[in-house]
Amino acid sequence: MKPIDFTVVIPTFRRPAELREAISSVLAQSEVEIEIIVVDDSPERSAESVIASINDARVAYLANPNPSGGFPSAVRNLGWPSGRGDFVHFLDDDDVIPPGHYAAVKHAFAKHPNVGVVFCRIDPSAIVLLLSCSMKSATSRKLPYSPTFVSVFAHDAPSLPASCSIGP
Repeated sequence: MKPIDFTVVIPTFRRPAELREAISSVLAQSEVEIEIIVVDDSPERSAESVIASINDARVAYLANPNPSGGFPSAVRNLGWPSGRGDFVHFLDDDDVIPPGHYAAVKHAFAKHPNVGVVFCRIDPSAIVLLLSCSMKSATSRKLPYSPTFVSVFAHDAPSLPASCSIGP
């Protein structure tokens, strides 16, 4: 079994078409090994059939046993502990990942081993914020807040998409 680079946690609530598109954008990534954990927050398990139809071993389905009623952070917290990736990425069910994004993030972490977080806006006109955290950093030490958190910018990691920053 190959090591997993990214665990992608997708909380979802009654948006099957958008969920399918989000999953497809993750599965289309190259040069990285990924796993996707979809956490369904709907009481009727509306995402279960979407995951079954995708039929990819890299995509796991988890039903929230106590639907939150609209608290995606609580739903995300159900998914990430079971992840096996070196990094975790929380992706909303109505967002997509641009081609090459995870390879660029992996490269940025490799180039800056003391970094614990990479984040970026993928489109200047969008309000999408991508956040990838190093599971190794998060589990081996606390990531304290620091005013220099975003002191290393994209010019140090030119392969990152526009407007990306990395921080310790």
